[in-house]
Amino acid sequence: MNPRYVGPYPIEQIVNPSAVRLTLPAALKVHPTFHVSLLKPVGESEFSPPANAPPAPLVIEGHPAHRVSRILDVRRRGRGFQYLVDWEGYGPEERSWLPRRQIFGSTLFREFYRDNPGKPGRPPGGAR
Repeated sequence: MNPRYVGPYPIEQIVNPSAVRLTLPAALKVHPTFHVSLLKPVGESEFSPPANAPPAPLVIEGHPAHRVSRILDVRRRGRGFQYLVDWEGYGPEERSWLPRRQIFGSTLFREFYRDNPGKPGRPPGGAR
């Protein structure tokens, strides 16, 4: 029985959005172009170095805290609002909804409401 996946092999060319050509050893004797659904991403290898580590958390009053790079959206929850935040040094899969009291930095709110004047809630100071 042969293994389902072999490799890793580097991508030589993106043929189209759904197919890639790999650099394969001749001994494999297979066509080098594959549909992307047949490939698995490599976590870390000599072909794929590790991603940059996220920044170390700040320590505020003895608790770890991470920097918010920007506010992306707002939604009403109960009597207040929650804000979808993008974390500095993290990818979109780590975005999360936070209540206003957990986000420090009035500049973030001012920028968000300046760019999204129709969104619910109020910028710091109450002015719109």
